[in-house]
Amino acid sequence: MNAIEVRNLKFKYKDYRKDSEAWYEPVFLGLDLVVGCGEHMMIMGKAESGKTTLCRILTGSVPKYLGGKLEGSVAINGKDLSVTQTWDLVNDVAIVAQNSEEQLVCSSVEDEAAFPLQMMGQQRDKMVHSVDAALSQFGLESRRLQSVESLSGGEKKRLLLAVTKAIGPGICLLDETFDELDQTYKSILADWIRSTDRTVLLLCSRPLEICRGIFDSFGILEDGVIRSCTEEKAFETRLSSLPPFATDLSQAGAITARDLEIAKGGEFHLMVPSFELRRGEVVSLSGANGSGKSSFARALSGLDDVLKGQFSLEKKQRPVEIGYLFQNPDFQIFLTTVRDELEYPNAKGKDIDGTCSLFGLNPDGIASILSYPERKKLQAAVYYLLDRPYYILDEMESALEYEDCHRIIGLLRRHGAGVLIITHDSRIAAWASRRYVIEDCVMKEASDEH
Repeated sequence: MNAIEVRNLKFKYKDYRKDSEAWYEPVFLGLDLVVGCGEHMMIMGKAESGKTTLCRILTGSVPKYLGGKLEGSVAINGKDLSVTQTWDLVNDVAIVAQNSEEQLVCSSVEDEAAFPLQMMGQQRDKMVHSVDAALSQFGLESRRLQSVESLSGGEKKRLLLAVTKAIGPGICLLDETFDELDQTYKSILADWIRSTDRTVLLLCSRPLEICRGIFDSFGILEDGVIRSCTEEKAFETRLSSLPPFATDLSQAGAITARDLEIAKGGEFHLMVPSFELRRGEVVSLSGANGSGKSSFARALSGLDDVLKGQFSLEKKQRPVEIGYLFQNPDFQIFLTTVRDELEYPNAKGKDIDGTCSLFGLNPDGIASILSYPERKKLQAAVYYLLDRPYYILDEMESALEYEDCHRIIGLLRRHGAGVLIITHDSRIAAWASRRYVIEDCVMKEASDEH
C-alpha cells in the first residue's frame, strides 16, 4: 500500500464571477502521483501551477469545503478520499500551509500546539510531552505563553511545523515550508526530513541548495501533470542566473535613520546605529526569525513608533514616500476584484490593463480567491501604480520564482526608486549593492566578507 496514490486526477475551480454554471481552466489534466510509505519526495512547480490545490485535495478539504469539480481517484494510506471524511484523516496526513494565517486558530503558542491533540482526545501527560518536545525542536519554548499574533512570519511557520510534529501524522505535506525560515531553521527542517521515517511531500517554487540530498524522488508539476525527474533536473528547472541590480544615483534623495532603539514587549530588542537607503539602489536586510526585521520596516515606513532615534523624514511623510509591501499580502488586499484594487489608490488615468499584463494578473479576477503568489503580485502591482520613491519588500519571494522576484523589483525601481529587500534567501540578497544584517540585537551593514 502506498502512502499517496493519485490516478488520472482532473480538477477545476468554479468561476464565481458568472451567474451561470461556469468553470475556470482545469488545474490538473490527468495527473498521476504515487508516493510510497516513508518516501521523501520534492515537487517543483511554478507559481499558480497547482501546488497548493494538490495539497488541499490530498487533505480532503478540496473539493468538499472549498468547491471545485474533481475527477479521478485519490487515496491516502489506502483510504479513498471520495468516501472518507476529513476528520478521519487526522492521523494520516497533515499540512504546513503556504500561508500560515490559514491554519492558526488559537490565542497563544502553547494553545495552538495543544489544540489538535485535545481534539484527538490525547491523554494529558502524553499531550504535555508532545507539546514540549515540538516547541523545543522549533525554538518556541520561550514563546509558549505569548500571543500567536505577536510572532514573526517565520516563527508562525515554525509553529505550524511544531503542531505537525506534535500530531505525528504518517504523511507530512509541506507547501513552500522553507520560505520565511531563517538559515538555522531551514537546516533544522532539512535535518528532520533527512532523518524521519514518515512520508514527506515538499512542494516548492524555488530550488534551495539545502534541499539537496534529503529527498528520494523528484517531480516537476507543469501543464497539469507531474513528470518524474532527477534531483539535478529538478534544481535546474527553476534555477537561473540573475544579475545584481546596478546602482543609479541620478535621482537625488535618501532616507536615513540614526541611533534607533526598537522593542516589542519582551519579544525582542533591536538597536540600529545607522541606516541609509538612497534612491536608485537596492539594499538587503537579513536576520533570524523574530530578530526585528519587520518591526524595523514598520518603524522606517512610519507605521510604528520607536523608543528613541532619528529619521530623515517626519513620521507623517514616511508612509507617503515609502511603499511597504507587507510579508503577508492579505493584510493589504481588501477590495473585490483585481481591477478594484488597482483603481483604488489614486489610479486615475493609469493603465490598469497594461499593469495587469506586466504582473500576470486577470483584471476581472476575484482578489480573495487568487492564489497566494498571485496575491503577492497584486500587492506589488498596487505599489507599481503608486510609484513611490522608496520601497520595502518584506520577504516578497515567498511562493514566487526567482525570475518573478527579479522582474518585480525591476518594475518597482523603474523611475529610480530605492528598494530595501528583507529576505532569508542568499541568492536574492546577492542582487543588492549593499547588505544589512541583524546579529546579537544590532543591525549593521555587512562587509563583503560577511
